[in-house]
This record gives sequence, C-alpha cells and structure tokens, in this order.
Amino acid sequence: MNKNTIRTQNISETKKIGKDIAKNLHGGEVIALHGELGSGKTAFVQGVAEAFQIQNASSPTFLIIHEYKVLNNLDIKRIYHIDLYRIDAQDNSIVYQLKEILEDKKAVVFIEWPEKIDQGILPHAKYIYFSFIDENTREITLEKI
Repeated sequence: MNKNTIRTQNISETKKIGKDIAKNLHGGEVIALHGELGSGKTAFVQGVAEAFQIQNASSPTFLIIHEYKVLNNLDIKRIYHIDLYRIDAQDNSIVYQLKEILEDKKAVVFIEWPEKIDQGILPHAKYIYFSFIDENTREITLEKI
C-alpha cells in the first residue's frame, strides 16, 4: 500500500490537499478520515467541495450526513460528507443509510470517525489519517487515491 505524508501549516494548505485529491476522483470512492477533533478532516473535505465548485461545505457533526450536489462533473453527481462522531454504533438506521449511500457509484463519500461502525461495510475504503501537531500544523497521511 502506497502512503504519502504531508505537513500543512494552515487551513488553506489543508484545503489545497483536498483540492488536489479531487482531481483523482471518478465516483464510487469511499474515503475514511481518521483523526482527533480539530485535526483538519472537515477543512480537507471543504477543499474537495471547493474543487467541485461547492461553497459553504461545513461539518456535519450535528446533522451526521451532508449531501452536496455536483453540477460540473459527468462522473460525480454527489459528495457525501458523513460525521459519525455522535452516533451510537448500534444505530441500525444509520448503518442502513450508509449502505445505500455506499452503493452510489456517482458519488464520493467521505466518512469522519469511521471506527464508530463495523469496518465490514467499508471493504473498499481508502484511508486518510490526520494528526494535530500544534496550533497550526497538521500531518496528513494519505493512501494512494
């Protein structure tokens, strides 16, 4: 498995990593985002969203799932940003919803806190690991996407 580790010094740099990754997405990808609170996961997804001309992407912590329509791409029609931080791992309705979303080949799915659910439903997920180094610095380790 190829991994690449990048350090960013601010939110703009973290968003740029997301924009760069967006260039390699084709639809059907599931990307699991691991990292503590404040480690850059949402900023990264905001960068991906901006690459698809989606403005005002925000953390889905309280809503759990944000769905963004993509209008400028033939292969990708939706981006899902899912935050499982507040879910109960036994909540079958979330698992059922996730399974439906994961079957959408015209979507790219980003899941924060994927460890909160059975990893068996994420067999083809790529993983990105975010580390909080200091107030400004983040370390992002990417699997080849």
